[in-house]
Amino acid sequence: MKYLWMVLALFLLWGCQDPTDTVDTDEPLGDPLDSRLIGTWRSLPKMDAEGYDISDTILAYTDGDEEQGWDFDYEGTIRYTKRFNDTDGVIIIEYTKDGWPKYTEAGHTVSAYVGTPIPGPFFGIYYSGLNADSVTLANTTTLDSDPPYAPPETKTFEEAIEKFTEQTRNRFVAGLAIPQRRYP
Repeated sequence: MKYLWMVLALFLLWGCQDPTDTVDTDEPLGDPLDSRLIGTWRSLPKMDAEGYDISDTILAYTDGDEEQGWDFDYEGTIRYTKRFNDTDGVIIIEYTKDGWPKYTEAGHTVSAYVGTPIPGPFFGIYYSGLNADSVTLANTTTLDSDPPYAPPETKTFEEAIEKFTEQTRNRFVAGLAIPQRRYP
């Protein structure tokens, strides 16, 4: 009987873990990442232009202009992908240790984010119109927040999956997104 209680206590402790801030898998959850997304994507036909580098596990973004002062470059591990159809979907990343947007570092500011701390390490990127040579990739931004454009990151993986959906994409993506071309 003594051992039964110990086993039960272990199961209770194991089942009562706090929600994690990280995901314990190297493989993205959800749908498989569309292999057509893997590659280098740029808004202009030059390597230092705004764009994305996507592997099967990592997504990195550069705003393409250090002089602009945006400092929005980031990098994250792909944790979840959801295909809405054959050409559209969402990718949720978890920022890597050194991959948080640069405006989060001391000395870097973006006026819309000043005084607005990032809530967590999970971030969504929507894609649409995917084909072999082009795609429209869009960083999420919150247009209807107070202050406007507050960071839409989430603290937990579960929150990110609930937040970045096909039904909510119009809340996070608005206006003109620049199509990206595959960089050779």
